[in-house]
Amino acid sequence: MTADTLDELEQEADALTSALAGEPVWFTVDGTRWGIRHPSTEEYDDAINIQNIARRRALAAPEAQDVRGLPCSPDERDMFETLLRATQERLKGVPHGSLEQRNLLARLARLQKMVAERTLADELADERALVARDRYLTLRLLVDAAGAQVFDVYDPAVKRAWEKFSMKVKNAARSAVWLVMQVIENIPFASEPPAKSS
Repeated sequence: MTADTLDELEQEADALTSALAGEPVWFTVDGTRWGIRHPSTEEYDDAINIQNIARRRALAAPEAQDVRGLPCSPDERDMFETLLRATQERLKGVPHGSLEQRNLLARLARLQKMVAERTLADELADERALVARDRYLTLRLLVDAAGAQVFDVYDPAVKRAWEKFSMKVKNAARSAVWLVMQVIENIPFASEPPAKSS
C-alpha cells in the first residue's frame, strides 16, 4: 500500500467520521477547505424530487431514445453484478425469516431486474439525474472553512454567483454530497426523543 493510498483511506475515514457525527464532510481544493453540511428534511426531499424530474427529462430526450435499446456499459454491468454478489454474501449470515432477510431478498430481486433490463438510456439518465441532485445540494449545503454557508439561495444574485463559482469545487463537492447522502439513507441514527409535554 502506498503513502498516497493510506492518505486517501485516512481522508475517507475522517470524512465518514464527520458525516456520522452530523458534521460537515470536509474536502480541499487547491489548498482551500470546503464542507458539505447535512441537509434539512426539506432540502433532502427537494433534492430527491429534482433527481427524479431530471431522470424523467433525460429519458424523454431524443438522445435517450437513440440508445434505449442498447445495453448499459460494461462498467455499469460490473457495478451491478458486484452489488448482487455483495447482497448474496450478506444474505448468508442473516437469520431465516428475519426482517433483514426479507429486505435483502427484495434488494436482490430489484438488482437482478435492473441487471437484466438496464439500458444505456437508463445509465445516462441516472448520471444526469445525479449531477442535477448534486448541484442542487452543493448550492445549498456548501460551507466555507469556518462552517459558514457559502451561498444564500434567497439572494436574487445567487444564480449569477453560482454560475461564476469554481467548477473544480462544484465537482469535488460531489463526493462529499454522496457521502452525506449515504449516511442519511443507510445508517440508522439514534436521536433524542421529543420532549414530553407536561
